[in-house]
Amino acid sequence: MFGIIITVTMGEVTAYRLLKQNIKAGDMPHYVTDLLILLLALLEALVSPVIGWLGSSRQRGMLMVACLVSGASSLLWFALPTVTVPESIGFCNGNNTLPEFKQTVNTPIRISIILYTFLVFGVTRIIAFCHGITYMDNRAPSRLSMHYGVLTSIRLLGLAVGYNIMTTIVETNLTIQIILIAVGIMVNALQIYLNTTKTAEMEQKSIEDDLSFSSSVYRVFSNTLITTQMVAMGLIAAAVWGFAYHQTDFLKAKFYIHLERNNLFNNAELLRNHAVILAVAYKGLTFTPPIMPSIVRMDLLTHAAKMCFFSLLMYVLISLSTSCDTGSVAGLQGNRYTQPQCSQPCGVYANCSCASFRRATKGACSGNSCEGAYQMHQMLYTLLFTFAALCFQAQGTLVLRIVEPRDKSVLLGLTGAFIALFTFVFGHLIFIGISGTNCIWWQGGRCHLHSKQHPYSMAIASGSMVLFAFIITLTSVVCIKLADRRRAKNTEIELVVESQT
Repeated sequence: MFGIIITVTMGEVTAYRLLKQNIKAGDMPHYVTDLLILLLALLEALVSPVIGWLGSSRQRGMLMVACLVSGASSLLWFALPTVTVPESIGFCNGNNTLPEFKQTVNTPIRISIILYTFLVFGVTRIIAFCHGITYMDNRAPSRLSMHYGVLTSIRLLGLAVGYNIMTTIVETNLTIQIILIAVGIMVNALQIYLNTTKTAEMEQKSIEDDLSFSSSVYRVFSNTLITTQMVAMGLIAAAVWGFAYHQTDFLKAKFYIHLERNNLFNNAELLRNHAVILAVAYKGLTFTPPIMPSIVRMDLLTHAAKMCFFSLLMYVLISLSTSCDTGSVAGLQGNRYTQPQCSQPCGVYANCSCASFRRATKGACSGNSCEGAYQMHQMLYTLLFTFAALCFQAQGTLVLRIVEPRDKSVLLGLTGAFIALFTFVFGHLIFIGISGTNCIWWQGGRCHLHSKQHPYSMAIASGSMVLFAFIITLTSVVCIKLADRRRAKNTEIELVVESQT
């Protein structure tokens, strides 16, 4: 399952980058990617519970078919028409505009293939989460916490850093991407096929009566604890996604840093990502026998509340403890930018007479003053992901253990629907609004620089979402404790009455 999630996430990221190529070439308006994220999220919210219900009795077969279809669909990228991005578009001279919007003959074909692969990879990911987690839980129920935590962490990190990992070196060699994705997902399908049918025997033991879709959904929503935790998971996911998706704008606004990636892998980045996975795997082991013989919902809820609190603390620290003296931007007066006189003779990324190396580059002339603050930000950023992943792990394990076994797949589908709505619809719209409000240099259909308030606005928005999730989780903890005390008191009264009679 881990390989499926990694491959499918990289497939979605690759399709996103291919779509961005069309925007840079002028084949589509700049807002298409955001619109696509919203529409696909709405579609996912509608179909996730249905997919979870449809395959609840044939999980292994659905996983194999989904992998095979995804692998075959990725081969369609060989037929993608190429696009040409004009070299006259850039930051150095006064021509900071996107190319004129004009479709070519091959544009509809290319867009259709990209959108089709988006849908296929999305459905495969939904199937992997709804039925893959249930499949693993049936085979190794004692390791649910570790499996669920690592799967969600891989997905979380894949979305956050996948766009950066798929660098221009790989992007210009599309064949490498196709082979990696197609072969990777085909191998996963083969592994599922070769596995024994131990799960099939266990699935027959589940309750077979009343397996209708409406009944399953009703049973899930009738449990208040499950519903509140799904909302909390959606809020945390929205906070992390918005903060990570707009991270480049955050860094440019706060540190005047523009990150250029010339290598496929960044050692420091890989080390940070491995730290997140190791933390989740270790905590998963503490939730398994013999350390924790059985799942205790109060322990999981308390742990989730603690992780929410630490996540909130990270947003506060990122805002307050990573400041530096960035100086000023030449030509920027308040919220208005005009090209300074010294750079008037500059061309676009070449023949730039005002630069020492005769080439214009993005970013500040010197970022040495902000290097220490930037490294501190990266450390806190990694801790933020770690606490978010640990919170997801506890919440996911909790809801899967308190729901009826026959409703597991539907529960995972509903959880995915909540996360899609909160993250890619409501949360995405909120962060788009923040970005537009704080933009101080808008030109050519895009924002080149945000105000100094932008990083704080992002942190406040994400922190507020996590705060609401923390309040929801803490309220659940208090209510359960009060209910347990009331139940214990009633039991004590009954025992006293029985003893007197």
